[in-house]
Amino acid sequence: MSDFNKEHFTELYFPLLESALAESPDGGQWKEIFSSEDVVTRLHLICDSLLDNAKRFNLTAITEPQAVVEKHIIDSILPLVYIEHETGCILGGENASGEDISRKITPRIIDIGAGAGFPSLPLGGVLCDRGFKFLAVDSTAKKVRHITETAERIGISHGFQGISARAEDLAHGNMGAKSEKAANAAHNKLRESFGIATARAVAALPVLVELCGAFVEVGGYFASMKGKSDEEIADAAKGAAKMGFSPCKKIEYCLPCGDTRSIALYQKIRRTEIIYPRPFAKITAKPLS
Repeated sequence: MSDFNKEHFTELYFPLLESALAESPDGGQWKEIFSSEDVVTRLHLICDSLLDNAKRFNLTAITEPQAVVEKHIIDSILPLVYIEHETGCILGGENASGEDISRKITPRIIDIGAGAGFPSLPLGGVLCDRGFKFLAVDSTAKKVRHITETAERIGISHGFQGISARAEDLAHGNMGAKSEKAANAAHNKLRESFGIATARAVAALPVLVELCGAFVEVGGYFASMKGKSDEEIADAAKGAAKMGFSPCKKIEYCLPCGDTRSIALYQKIRRTEIIYPRPFAKITAKPLS
């Protein structure tokens, strides 16, 4: 295990969380959720596992503890505040009227190009106790192994699965998925079955809308987590419409360090044609327009 103990984690985490939520909408409820003992323990263990496996699995270039907490943990969980505020979906639990989240979206989240498990592992650490199920998809088997081992270590494996597969194969139920679990999942009709799809620092937005669109249910959302995104949003507009998405809503905010972040948020308003996503070489060579 790494030398990053929980006391050191909390010394970094709570001031960063306070700063991040100070500028956010409706942060009070989320501060309580993000500060709960179970959530804090899980987030610490995610950091500990990342630092322990970083070199062995070539997971991340970010290994300085404060940067790990801010640019992996805070950067993964903060979008929940903004997405809930923008969509009205109850992500943190029941609302004041006791309304169930399932009346808004299916409580299933898929993370495409999950890499070292961000944002899916921190989101799972926060939301698995609130009825959400997670699927983390990455084409690199060793990264998926790290994700699934970490999910088990933090006690969320009951609601969290990692699959080594290419998203464009999985969306069509093809056996391009690289494991028996992936093949079984493909048969379980993953297509248009998720309330939210996420992608963080994976590819350009015109590529991502096609890779992720087929997984989102009608009424659900695709949230692409980016730095600056104006040009990419414009380039992706026609392709997003072809995938069945309404026009993008851009949400902008800053991390405590001052780094700009944006969420390109799309709602699915009609079903995606079965021909999409195309093979990856075609997606990258000629994005939808």
